[in-house]
Amino acid sequence: MVTKYIILSDGKSKDFKTPRQLSIINDEPIIKRTIRLLKENGIEDILITSHDKRFDNFGVARYEPLYNDWDNIKKTGYWLSAFPIELLNEPVCFLFGDVYYSENAINMIVNTPTESTLLFCSYENKDERYIKKH
Repeated sequence: MVTKYIILSDGKSKDFKTPRQLSIINDEPIIKRTIRLLKENGIEDILITSHDKRFDNFGVARYEPLYNDWDNIKKTGYWLSAFPIELLNEPVCFLFGDVYYSENAINMIVNTPTESTLLFCSYENKDERYIKKH
């Protein structure tokens, strides 16, 4: 069973000065809501990946990924080149930090037994070589 949850929040947006993960919906930043929902479902091992120190204030650890080649991503569109593969030493669940997950979705993610590493993102960010719509 996956017990470690990693919220991917190291993206760069040229459209916003504030990261999308910090966007406030219903009086709560998106990332704070995701953390709260994970904790309400019994998850305590939560990590945020980001080089941005603004993510230090959410009661979970922040990890700075070793690889973050945003110039290559902009040229190729291959966003998985910024994926923190160094964290794949055990089955984990990766969640995009700027996705507004429903309570039902988080409950289903947490309570579905699996021994595999999981990635939940918006389908628009797919790379057909690695991401399949289910």
